[in-house]
Amino acid sequence: LQYKSTRVGHLNMKYDHLLFESRFECGNLRKAIQVAPLYYQLVLSPDINQTTAHYQWFYFEVSNNQANLSYTFEIINCHKTGSMFSLGMQPVLFSVADNCENGTGWVRAGTSICYYRNLYCNNSLSPVKKEKQLKRFYSVRFNLIFRHQADVSYIVFVYISHLFLIYIVNKFCLNFSLIYKFFGSKIVHPGECNSSWIMHGILLKPKAVKLRENFIFKLIPMLNPDGVIQGNHRCNLAGVDLNRVWDHPNKQLHPTIYHAKGIIQFMVEILNKRPFIFVDLHGHSRQSSVFLYGNNPAESWYSGDRATEGKQEFIFLPKILDKTSKGFCLSNCRFNITKSKESSARVTVWRQFGVTRSYTMESSYCGFESGCYAGLQIGITELKEIGRDLCESLLCLRKIINE
Repeated sequence: LQYKSTRVGHLNMKYDHLLFESRFECGNLRKAIQVAPLYYQLVLSPDINQTTAHYQWFYFEVSNNQANLSYTFEIINCHKTGSMFSLGMQPVLFSVADNCENGTGWVRAGTSICYYRNLYCNNSLSPVKKEKQLKRFYSVRFNLIFRHQADVSYIVFVYISHLFLIYIVNKFCLNFSLIYKFFGSKIVHPGECNSSWIMHGILLKPKAVKLRENFIFKLIPMLNPDGVIQGNHRCNLAGVDLNRVWDHPNKQLHPTIYHAKGIIQFMVEILNKRPFIFVDLHGHSRQSSVFLYGNNPAESWYSGDRATEGKQEFIFLPKILDKTSKGFCLSNCRFNITKSKESSARVTVWRQFGVTRSYTMESSYCGFESGCYAGLQIGITELKEIGRDLCESLLCLRKIINE
């Protein structure tokens, strides 16, 4: 940040246009094209080594700007047919000048935001596939006004997080005599970094003595570090979606999943202590609010699951959160088990290790549709609040299970 601040206020007179950069951790801008004095079309880099294209996450630097002019940015190679940008979601901006002036961090920014199908097509398709299906790209377009002359600004898809893990580790004391275990993981999909702030709320929750007296927290803050560094949206450097290999992870190709699963296996088979709860943190691009996916055997694709009668323990946590958390939405929760999700963390931990309270927690990139936050965009404060609410719900959940 100190290096960046020395660039603020100094226009590069060699150029009469904006300057772009993304050769840093998590950056993924491939090309910027100036199509008008204040209009730029942007092309994103795909996830490396992928077989299925993922173009959603974006993160890049802009500099050499004029103050108080409305610049238009259009990202032209999005793939999804729908986006929360159509419902009022704004990108996130960090201004070095604002940060140096008053400590402002990441903020929502942008006006005249729209998402639509454009006239560009995917040239990477084979001729046969092109004849059968002409794959069009989609654009997200927004306007930005920079307050400061020659600022250095960063534009990102959703709030990015930088956690100081050494500080966090020093804040915790472990007591291995406890019997209840909370197992949580995050950032298996690099573009879903809003889950980082939920983890932040879990890690740094104040007044957590009661929780630490009753639970051991086993937290894995990063399951896809190579994908994050590369600027991928979903895959690792091998081009693999790591949330689709939990059933049979490969030690060489999926080492983080292999060893994360090994921790759970060690707890269950060697220590004979099954986790009380497992939560996999994710972000969601099309739903609003925060919600859970769980496992209801009665809603499984496999008939053998439906034949077994079990306790309805999967519903307890969602109902508790619906009553205690302002940002949680029970109506968005789903508990079906589809064949395509058999290799996900949620289903694998439930099926192979018998953890009945195994969940995926999804947080919207956009905002809330109900409750006291209805109509508001989701922010860092709300995401950390969800993490704290999740922790506090554990005591209530344990009480219900014991009764």
